[in-house]
Amino acid sequence: MQNPSSHNLAAAGTVCAMWSGDDERGRVERSYLRYAGVGVQYGLTVLFMTLLGIWLDKRFGTAPLLLLICLLVGFVGATFSLIHTVLGSDKQDPKR
Repeated sequence: MQNPSSHNLAAAGTVCAMWSGDDERGRVERSYLRYAGVGVQYGLTVLFMTLLGIWLDKRFGTAPLLLLICLLVGFVGATFSLIHTVLGSDKQDPKR
């Protein structure tokens, strides 16, 4: 009969061996997650600025003016952040 602790060690060694060879795949997955996060950030920034513009327009009675200004600021800021993250990633990644 096998000792349960030796069985767990063998299984843990197998798991470690699987993960150690998977470094390239993990790096690619992290890259995809980073870009997915940038997309979510872009959408949430534009949404937040739009809602802020609607709220400010209701508060001050300036119909579409503040909505358009906030939407423009959100769009420009989110686009700048997107470009900086996507194009700047090659310079920041020393492994490439």
